[in-house]
Amino acid sequence: MKRILIVRLSAIGDIIMTTAILPALRRAYPDAHVAWLTEEFGASMLASNPDVNECIILPRKALRLNQLKHPLKWFRTFSSLRKRLRDGNYDLVIDAQGLLKSAVWAWMSGCPKRIGLEPRENAGLFYTDSINPGIDPNGRLCHQYRALNEFLGWPAEPFSMSIVPEKEAHQKATERLAQWGSEHKPIVLMPFTTRPQKHWFEEKWAELAQKLAGSYDHPIAILGGPGDEAASRRIAEAAGNTRLHVVAGPGSDLQEKMGILQGSILAIGVDTGLTHMSLALGTPTIALYGSTIPYRVTDPTPGIVLYHQMPCSPCHRHPTCNGTFTCMRDITPGEVEAAADQLIRNRADTHLKAQ
Repeated sequence: MKRILIVRLSAIGDIIMTTAILPALRRAYPDAHVAWLTEEFGASMLASNPDVNECIILPRKALRLNQLKHPLKWFRTFSSLRKRLRDGNYDLVIDAQGLLKSAVWAWMSGCPKRIGLEPRENAGLFYTDSINPGIDPNGRLCHQYRALNEFLGWPAEPFSMSIVPEKEAHQKATERLAQWGSEHKPIVLMPFTTRPQKHWFEEKWAELAQKLAGSYDHPIAILGGPGDEAASRRIAEAAGNTRLHVVAGPGSDLQEKMGILQGSILAIGVDTGLTHMSLALGTPTIALYGSTIPYRVTDPTPGIVLYHQMPCSPCHRHPTCNGTFTCMRDITPGEVEAAADQLIRNRADTHLKAQ
């Protein structure tokens, strides 16, 4: 296997977990050329990863069907990407997304060996092999990628995801921490995600921030995306603590957040890309899950998953609770604080033993 293409277009958390393929791939084929087809946001995170030789950006907006109103421009964009994939002369293509929109591009590469992970939407028609790991009874982090490694015969252990911040990320994070005026590592809160049934409630985040500020001297940071600044400010105002800082809004930088997470003593988040990123970076992490439960065990990173099983859960995209989201509401700030205390104490004990 001299040339390998990975297809995972989105979203950020899924791309992060897909990087669990890379360490095993590199152990099997240390000199292979590894390309990754993704959207622009994913490429910004993968570009600094030494396990990825080439990022190929899918121009999603330009290839939408509504852009066929400019057929010549659309066809040129389509043909250019198709040619680039064909010219890759890949020995293996792995479609880790398993959807029709990703499977088509795996097929367009012309590679004779195309493996699809958990295919849906008839995507399996475009693969030479498919793998369906199903539900892991042990609830392990990235279990489907572990299964893929085993299917390919790659050495899967020691297991890890592969996230490498840019060199500037640490500097940006250091400058931010200096602005906060503390010598202690921060505690990071990550309240925001794509669907309301995956959110924890703002008043609970504010209460948790108050509890953490009263128990620890660490600064507390709220991380969010470009559209999360207003909600972050509301949480900070309700918490009423000067050691609570917001890193969100249109000017927020993903690499800076990676640097902050890498240098944090603890991270707490819902089912969002930043939570998965925290685990990939090895930061002790508390995950608050309800309508989704992507994993229960965070090994090899120290972590605690708080999840209250309901008769209707996990409901994923089809909640039946009329907006009450009881599975998330039943997670209390006190419960999260106790989990935080456990992880911080464990980290302190590990540090003392290392000395």
